[in-house]
Amino acid sequence: MLRANPIVLAERLKQKGFPPQKIKENVEAETLDIILAEAIELCEVVYEVDRSGKSIEEVAPLVRAIIDAELEGESVGRNALREKYKPGSVDWTGHLTVTPRKPLIHLYLLPDTLYLFWCCPFRSPRSFHF
Repeated sequence: MLRANPIVLAERLKQKGFPPQKIKENVEAETLDIILAEAIELCEVVYEVDRSGKSIEEVAPLVRAIIDAELEGESVGRNALREKYKPGSVDWTGHLTVTPRKPLIHLYLLPDTLYLFWCCPFRSPRSFHF
């Protein structure tokens, strides 16, 4: 599964001329890991690759390596790739600092929409839009 930072995703979709509602839906799905959760439910093996800030030329060799490792059944390389790109390895809150007992609020501003991403070390992340 190729992932993109929600802020990067919003900008890409805006540049491609997507309507604000479609941008909102995609950013919300990416922020909440909706497609990742569906992939985990439907697939035996899921790789999660962050392609934010990377070109197709940078990502394609990695995708090819993952496919080759799965098809060849080579366990050492395959297991290393599965571990490095396991579901949950992409975390948009990783650059944010959270102190115990104090929730962190992060805002994403998009055209006509305000996204609030709330994260607390003792609870799952939550996202709300207004």
